[in-house]
Amino acid sequence: MKYTFAYGAAAGIAMGIIDGVIYNYLYDTKIAAYGILINLIVMVAIMLLAIKHISKAKHDSQINYFQATLAGIMVATHAGVFLGLFTYIYFSFGNQEFIQHTLEMGAEVLAEQDLTEEEAEEKLSELKRSFTPLRQALSSFQGTFIIGTFLALIIGFFTKKKNAASST
Repeated sequence: MKYTFAYGAAAGIAMGIIDGVIYNYLYDTKIAAYGILINLIVMVAIMLLAIKHISKAKHDSQINYFQATLAGIMVATHAGVFLGLFTYIYFSFGNQEFIQHTLEMGAEVLAEQDLTEEEAEEKLSELKRSFTPLRQALSSFQGTFIIGTFLALIIGFFTKKKNAASST
């Protein structure tokens, strides 16, 4: 678990830094859309490193699918916790204007749609409820965990050794 914690922390911190740069400097550019792709690449690279390290340290370079996948899921879980914590701190104390800016953009989009005033207010109210620091942090954790689990299932298949014992 100490290996998955360390690698998960590294992934979560790296993705948090990437997100921070995007939120601060690149939000209004087309480059911001690549933030998700960059975070996926970071997650895959760190998962591969973690599985390789765990395989050598604990399993004499022989790791089965279950062990590799479990290690990847643990890395994703820890990364999600660190990224969620970063997101909460960032939106609560670091860049409080980002959420307000996003809500203003949402209000502009709603104003352009053919909605009654009551419908627009309702949708804006829903948007405000979903853009709190806590909700953003939970979304970061959830997204990182779900995507990380999916990646772990794929990476586990490619990193397992054919002659590894099937027991854990």
